[in-house]
Amino acid sequence: MKERRGVADRGNGDDRICVLLVDDDTALVELTRSYLERVEPRIEAVEATSGPAGLAVLDERGSEATRPPVDCVVSDYDMGEMNGLDFLRAVREREPDLPFVLFTGKGSEEIASEAISAGVTDYLQKETGRDQYTVLANRVVNAVEHARSERAHRETEERYRTVVEGSHDAIYIYQGERFRFVNERACEITGYEREELYEMGVFDLVHPDDRERVRNIGRRRTSDGTAPSQYSARVLRKDGDVRHCEFSVSTVTYRGEPAVLGSVRDATAERRARERFRALIEHSMDIFTVLDESGEITYESPSAERVLGWSDGALVGDNVFEYIHEDDRQEAFETFTSVIDEPGFVTDRMTLRFRHADGSWRWLEAVGSNRTDTSIGGYVITSRDVTERVENERAGNDRVGDERGEDGRGDGG
Repeated sequence: MKERRGVADRGNGDDRICVLLVDDDTALVELTRSYLERVEPRIEAVEATSGPAGLAVLDERGSEATRPPVDCVVSDYDMGEMNGLDFLRAVREREPDLPFVLFTGKGSEEIASEAISAGVTDYLQKETGRDQYTVLANRVVNAVEHARSERAHRETEERYRTVVEGSHDAIYIYQGERFRFVNERACEITGYEREELYEMGVFDLVHPDDRERVRNIGRRRTSDGTAPSQYSARVLRKDGDVRHCEFSVSTVTYRGEPAVLGSVRDATAERRARERFRALIEHSMDIFTVLDESGEITYESPSAERVLGWSDGALVGDNVFEYIHEDDRQEAFETFTSVIDEPGFVTDRMTLRFRHADGSWRWLEAVGSNRTDTSIGGYVITSRDVTERVENERAGNDRVGDERGEDGRGDGG
């Protein structure tokens, strides 16, 4: 099929209708053109006096950028070497959806039946008088507007499908408890083919331990609308593997009926990374603290209790700078702000005093890093207790100072 410019190639607001009139009676085709353009100002007619000539016009108009493409064909039936039905069939090979009106004076039920089988859009018997041209103009306008609407709908659907199929998230629509649409990513996450998913109940995919909770969310959505729009649940794959997923769900209308539109993000890798991270730090002597951008503590590893005396979770929700000695606070704040806008950035080591649960101060050596672009989703401070080392260094410095003082007094004696 030849590539052709279509309705969408016109400029915005251009509602002109280009009609190709095909009739071997030159006088009649001129008359038809005159009446059509008078009755309907949007119509701009072009003429051809044979089927082959009409096909040539279609090809030219379909490829030229300077002239609008043909929006509708109006053809006679009895035209010698290529009659209207043969012309219709040739047009359909090129343009399956182009509106085609057979406007003939030699009508019969047999011709009408053949025309319908060949894909005619409309069939109109030629009569006497001007009113027939008003009827013809109306038929042309209706056919073109319907074709444009159908084309716009298809293009919108194609764009939507392109976006949906290219999504990294699974996207689905269900009504009742049956899937009406699933994208390719849904198949990848679940391990099922589309046809298999369409035969399954929606909640069959949910892990048995989460199924009743998720089913209850669905009931609340349809009954009183109080269901959460986002939630987590496990999905059971065809091969038995369990995936940890994040759901985002809303109510929509699909093909005229209420439906549920959902997207699913497979968070299994992130969850496993967090679990490995937690397993690594749970038994570490180092303290791992996760902060948000305001400095609020969102996670504190168990070693905080062993080192600083604070019970598990006691510091979560507090601002970390409240616990840093006032003489060290400004430097700590400046170091922290230096990593806020730079994912992956790691600070130099710094030593500061942090308040113990008993009110005393412990010296910590700390390094900060921006992990907002990872599954951690925050700013990680790794610190260790260096109180003994700092105090020993200070004691050593004091002894050196005392010895120097004594040496100075001895020299003076």
